[in-house]
Amino acid sequence: MSYFFSSRELPFFMFITVLCMWLWIKYRKVNLFTICGTIPLFVRLGIWAGKFPDILFGTRIRDRAAGVWYENGIPEAPPHPLYPQIILYTILILMIGVAICGSFQSIEETVLVLLILSAGFATRILMGFSPTLIASGTRTFFFLDVSLYIGAVWYIRRILRLQL
Repeated sequence: MSYFFSSRELPFFMFITVLCMWLWIKYRKVNLFTICGTIPLFVRLGIWAGKFPDILFGTRIRDRAAGVWYENGIPEAPPHPLYPQIILYTILILMIGVAICGSFQSIEETVLVLLILSAGFATRILMGFSPTLIASGTRTFFFLDVSLYIGAVWYIRRILRLQL
């Protein structure tokens, strides 16, 4: 259970869940924005669904799916290139950007939320080049997590304002 709950996915999962809820509440029909907001959520849920067999039965499905091969307990290089995964995650990030663009009426609010999220993402990328990355651990995710929480609270505020 520690493997499941201590992962770095909670802020991102909360953000895309609230974004998806807001888009469906706002539009109430299938369109480009609701599709772009829903697909990343389903991909994330699918990745989480792959964790349950690992946690309960020790199947190591996620290691095999990630291309980590073990020779006598030692992780080896993946046998296939990582380009498909990089392309998939790039497409998902662009879909989230499209969903954010469709979630607000004013261009100022859209640009502000995109700038906040981009700043958090950029700080995480820059800290990834630090020579003390391993020693820093999860501290390098702080600004990214804060930007995701700000975005999630922004949408929660919108949902509550609509419900009142």
